[in-house]
Amino acid sequence: MSDELKPCPFCGGTDLDWTAEQADAVTFFGQIHCNSCDTVVHSEECWRSDEDAEIDAKDKWNFRSTSSDDSRESKA
Repeated sequence: MSDELKPCPFCGGTDLDWTAEQADAVTFFGQIHCNSCDTVVHSEECWRSDEDAEIDAKDKWNFRSTSSDDSRESKA
């Protein structure tokens, strides 16, 4: 995992915040927030440490679809 966050996939903004929230007494979830357009991405799991929640949230934020228009073209 890279510590660097990619720009917002919706607005291209780079003013991003990372936070860890405690879900209950022993687990955390992470979230990335774009301050430009208010997009928020949460970690998909609850984790035993805020570091693991951070890794998951950043991986989700940085994921980009790799679909290609070529896959939708009919092959002649």
